[in-house]
Amino acid sequence: MAKANERFRLVWSSSRSDWMIAPETAKGIGAPATVSNAPVSSIVEGCLISGCHSLTSNSQTINSQSAANYKKSMLQSLASLRLSTAIALMFAGVAPSVVAQALQDPTVRSGTATIDLSNTNHAVITQQSNKAIIDWRQFSIPSGSTVQFVQPSASSMMLNRVTGTQASQIDGNLLANGQVWLLNPSGVMIGNGGSINTASFLASTLDINNNDFINGRYRFDATSNTNGRIVNAGTIKSAENGYVVLSGKQINNEGVIEAKLGSVLLGSGQAMTLDLVGDKLLSFAINTPVATLPTDGKASIENSGRITAQGGKVMMTARTATDVMHSVINVSGVVDATSVRLVNGEIILDGGSAGSVTVSGSLAATGLQAGETGGAIKVFGKDITVANNALLDARGDAGGGVIHVGGGWQGSGLAGRTAALTTQVGTNAVLDASAINKGNGGEIAIWSDIHNKQSITNVSGILNARGGVTAGNGGRIETSGYVLGTTGIRVDASATRGLSGEWLLDPFNINISPSGGTTTTTDLTANPIFFPTNATNLNASVISSALASGTQVVISTGSGPVSDGGDINILAGTVISGSTTSSLSLHANRHINIASANITVGTLKLNAENGGIDVTANSLLKSFAPFNANSSSYINLSNSQLISSSEIIGGTAGSITMNNASISAGADISFESRAATIAIANSNINTNGAVNSGNQSSVITMLAGGAWTFTDTGRPYN
Repeated sequence: MAKANERFRLVWSSSRSDWMIAPETAKGIGAPATVSNAPVSSIVEGCLISGCHSLTSNSQTINSQSAANYKKSMLQSLASLRLSTAIALMFAGVAPSVVAQALQDPTVRSGTATIDLSNTNHAVITQQSNKAIIDWRQFSIPSGSTVQFVQPSASSMMLNRVTGTQASQIDGNLLANGQVWLLNPSGVMIGNGGSINTASFLASTLDINNNDFINGRYRFDATSNTNGRIVNAGTIKSAENGYVVLSGKQINNEGVIEAKLGSVLLGSGQAMTLDLVGDKLLSFAINTPVATLPTDGKASIENSGRITAQGGKVMMTARTATDVMHSVINVSGVVDATSVRLVNGEIILDGGSAGSVTVSGSLAATGLQAGETGGAIKVFGKDITVANNALLDARGDAGGGVIHVGGGWQGSGLAGRTAALTTQVGTNAVLDASAINKGNGGEIAIWSDIHNKQSITNVSGILNARGGVTAGNGGRIETSGYVLGTTGIRVDASATRGLSGEWLLDPFNINISPSGGTTTTTDLTANPIFFPTNATNLNASVISSALASGTQVVISTGSGPVSDGGDINILAGTVISGSTTSSLSLHANRHINIASANITVGTLKLNAENGGIDVTANSLLKSFAPFNANSSSYINLSNSQLISSSEIIGGTAGSITMNNASISAGADISFESRAATIAIANSNINTNGAVNSGNQSSVITMLAGGAWTFTDTGRPYN
């Protein structure tokens, strides 16, 4: 009887012409010691036998077998191996070890690997080839146990495929110095105490063809029994420059994922393609969308935990069929892609053309160390919500980063994606792309498709793109949608040691009034409800606040058929004010109508691209720098005043008329009517400069009651 824990191995007996069980010190004699190009001694080397009459291979017990029968069984199991393989199997006397119960029936399908399950709580898989594939009937790691992959290098890849029906439960430790993939259509669950520490790691409910894997074609597809999900409640950590990929129909991260200078990908779809070079993830694509809703009603991708990829990239991408309308990405936790070693991080959330994306947690792509700049945060989808009190942070010590929600600047940067239909930013949500110490402020764009009449952008949060406190210009901020809501918004693109930044508002039609009116709801605590109108209603105080902060304001209405509008209307009682250095630009696709309003700013510019400009009903327009008005149709000043400490310039392809109006300029006044009609009635013109008609064909006609006064030596009229 063998002693407990005594080591044995199979050796060749030339006298019996068969394989025999013998102490590990025994030597085989005679026959070549290879089976399918694998040394037989390595097949069973290191096995433990507690009583040589009773053998256990994983969970299978072999009692009273002859060596010949065992040899036959072993050869049959090895016959399926296409390439050179070597497997060391653990044999325990009475029952399989804890780890062997969780790792069942391994079969090496490609490559060379040694599987040692001899230690009760520590399994070691040693990979000799650069790529290897092992099929398992079950692959789990109990609490307190460790499965370790010893691989040739960080670029080596081990594909583990589960062929049974049980989900993989990782409650222990998985260690590897290379890339480990775990494919299980029934799901992969990483528990609270579970820990994965590898060069790179991939878990998926999708499958890949063996030949595609070996030949570097990383195309994944769902199988008929793909119904599981990927859940991480533990810790997954890759080496520097490595990757972590979780993919399938539904992914939920409740724990911690780390990939310093690497990539983290959470991808939801029924087919996916990865592009890898060595141990680096270059790109990926969802090829086939999910066709059915998750059974628990949750989003396809949820992150309530923490994802960190310092100096790297975090990508969450979900695709659903157009008839599957539901939340596909929900981020209530933390996503951190801060800069490191002057390398910027990037966060991309992409819900596709049919999915909704919600961010209620924190997305950070900051660069807070000396000399670092902010990274990039980009959120795409059909319906996007940045909820109340959420944080999108792309600040940088030496310059602000980029934050795009729904689209880039004026709809750019979509890279083939569909523009958002609805984009919302809730109360006290903060989007910050400021420079901290020096450098220019960054860029913030909150956008929905301004060419779609169903498009709505509603922003009630805090948007900052300030220049550095010691040097740097302000950045630029855009809020655009066919209909735009800005109730409660606060915008700051100022610069204390540089030029002011810009806030662009780009709806299709806009009404500016003392109250602003209701465009959309601002309560995002529940499902948001929109109240579409034919025009955006903007409170004048919002503009004044931005101007007071040192931000230039540009209001531009959408381009399109003139019959659809594109007007800027400043309604009765509106007051807009700014400092002597402030700037307000109104650029309308069609008309600019100002009635009974008071606007006092540093620089004022009016441009009616396909229409006219009307300033009426006792309006006052006052600027401390040049005042400029241009239109394609006409300029009409009636019962109103224009005052500029500098020059006043007006140009149109049509007529210029003044009636019961007053113009006062600290420098020249220039009128240009390409229709050669400039009519002034019952009006006064006061200037410290000259009055210019702009071209030889234009004639200024002073009608009854009109007068002009020149207070310098300039020519009275040209």
